[in-house]
Amino acid sequence: MKRLLIAIKIAAAEIYHNKLRSFLSILAISAGVLVFLFVFAVINYSNKKIAEQLEASGENGFIMHLPSGRFGLKMDKYNDMVRKFPEFDFLSPLTHEYDYDTMVDNKMYEGQVLGITPNYRKIDWAYTDLKGRFINWDDIENHRRVAVFVYQPLKNKTDRNSSCREYPCVKWNYNNKAMIGKTVSIRQHVYTVVGTVEAPLNEDDNRLEKDSADFLIPITTFSDTFWWNGGIIASLKGGVKDISQIDTATEKLKNYAMKFSESKRMTSINVRTYRDMAASSVKRLKENAHLILILGAIAMICGGIGIMNVILATMYARVKEIGTRRALGAGRADIFWQFSMESMLLSFIGSLMGLTAAFFTLDKISGLLSMEISMGFSAVLYSFVIAVATGFLFSLYPSLKAANMNPVEALRAE
Repeated sequence: MKRLLIAIKIAAAEIYHNKLRSFLSILAISAGVLVFLFVFAVINYSNKKIAEQLEASGENGFIMHLPSGRFGLKMDKYNDMVRKFPEFDFLSPLTHEYDYDTMVDNKMYEGQVLGITPNYRKIDWAYTDLKGRFINWDDIENHRRVAVFVYQPLKNKTDRNSSCREYPCVKWNYNNKAMIGKTVSIRQHVYTVVGTVEAPLNEDDNRLEKDSADFLIPITTFSDTFWWNGGIIASLKGGVKDISQIDTATEKLKNYAMKFSESKRMTSINVRTYRDMAASSVKRLKENAHLILILGAIAMICGGIGIMNVILATMYARVKEIGTRRALGAGRADIFWQFSMESMLLSFIGSLMGLTAAFFTLDKISGLLSMEISMGFSAVLYSFVIAVATGFLFSLYPSLKAANMNPVEALRAE
């Protein structure tokens, strides 16, 4: 312990006497630590976010995108699917239309409508505060012109939750209670609002496959209102009873859908499970993290090279001191740790500077990236270990060279 304290004291004195040279080495190390801390923080945030997305969407869920036009999937075939494939917990068909004209209280709006079934609430459901009632199977069977209004709260007064063609723009300024019982005109077809739900803010919406709509209407009524749709289902969301069978079940469902027509357009059916979507997100995250980590590694290596040069310069400037210490009984290990400790001390100080810089800049970076990233203990620990290890590795050559120096030749050095 005494020898270690002596080595630390000598290293600290040398760093103090060579302030500029030491500062430049410390600066490179601190830049590398800052990058590593930032990458670890983003990775931790992203992993947490992906886990939340998978939980919100449902690990047993999937979405199948279907081709449009007369070769697409219609509701009668959907009903066949439900009967033919009991391995699915549910199947939820969707149709959508964007930028439609609707009139409420003699005011013209422009927004989005989604044709659904009651099963829509069984997967990746993000809406809250249901008032009134939701779409039911009786609405589907009887093609009722009823709608559920999706209330989208404004984050601040300058936001708007609906676009419109007329300027100044009229906002959807209705809340849940105000809309129930109102009649709305969608493409000159009158609907009665029977219920309302509240949509989450975009940053709070953890779904992997997000649907956006101002009104939810029965899928059968959707085909009546938007007649050019021809009753075609745009996409199919579902969930399996046994998660281990999800790949087999979705492949069977896709093959069955492709039998509806001999058209090659049916080959454009795309099936994605939420589990695979989460895995793809993790893969992209790792690829991006590797690119950023390379920058951090380059900065850390530059700092290590700088430290090695500092230690080499220190060693050549103190050759006589090395010879004197060896003559007075200091062993090779003492000389080795004298210079290695200086290198690791430089790295440690660089780590502290990088950590301090991260502490003051992390909030600003979080705001720019719209991420609530924070430094965990493991990220700080890994960054410190990497920095100190870099300093030690790059000090090996000069430290070993100093430790193996012949004391007689060292004392003769000019």
